[in-house]
Amino acid sequence: MEKKQDVMERVKMLPENFDGIVRFTNWSDEDFTGRWNSKDYEFKANTTSPLFIAEHSPLELLNIVKKFALDLAVREWGKSEWTKQALKRERNADGSPRIGGYSSQGAAAYSIDQLAPMIQKGLYIYNESKARVHEVLRPKLEERLSKDDEGKTVTKAVRKGASMRDLEASFDKSDKSE
Repeated sequence: MEKKQDVMERVKMLPENFDGIVRFTNWSDEDFTGRWNSKDYEFKANTTSPLFIAEHSPLELLNIVKKFALDLAVREWGKSEWTKQALKRERNADGSPRIGGYSSQGAAAYSIDQLAPMIQKGLYIYNESKARVHEVLRPKLEERLSKDDEGKTVTKAVRKGASMRDLEASFDKSDKSE
């Protein structure tokens, strides 16, 4: 018996008919945002967008597109009629959870085989468009530290690799200076 190929198997070679452009298709009727390397890539509904990320080779991009296709398939699976019916079966008539039933996560569970057709659709070409890229802003470390009512930093930042002895010594110095 021949082994069935997993749609999510890592791409190790460029396809024979590869034209040099890696594309992702958002086949759903809703815009989709895929996240990679702290950046959000927004894809318009029912469009195919070329994907170019300078620090990645086309081979790596093909695998990133597969990740986006999986994320889109999971989102759409959660909205599917199958999932709605499974969740309905796990509830009592009044809407409360059934004792001994699956959790809502269990009822909405899926296998890669069930998602495969949706994942595959993310790799086909529809109406071409361009993805919009948005940088995901992360607050600076100083902004994430605890502050008192006057806005003074309460949490002390410690350099990476510092020993507990160094940490205790820095607290002792700051206590004496106040």
